[in-house]
Amino acid sequence: MSIETHSEKNMGISRSDFGPGKAGDRAWSMISEGAQCGAFIDGDTSSECGKNAIGTTDVDILADLTQIPHCSLLCHQKIVDRVEADLALAGRSMVPGRNGFGRA
Repeated sequence: MSIETHSEKNMGISRSDFGPGKAGDRAWSMISEGAQCGAFIDGDTSSECGKNAIGTTDVDILADLTQIPHCSLLCHQKIVDRVEADLALAGRSMVPGRNGFGRA
């Protein structure tokens, strides 16, 4: 008998939607445990979206993986735009990934 997780039951998300390595395991764990979207609403850094997350936006910063839950592709893009802008101020750039896939 399989155990349905929060994500599988409510959103049709499965482990196969996430990368095969440690980053994918970590992303899957966050989402299946009911993580909330971490995108800022309209640039307001005191107010996060907070909806149920369906995936993670993955960023390697100084060789350290940061995974921020997102509820939609729109919120994923908001997170990417915010992190890119912050890194640009420091003269850095990034290649974002999603759900443990596509990291540089």
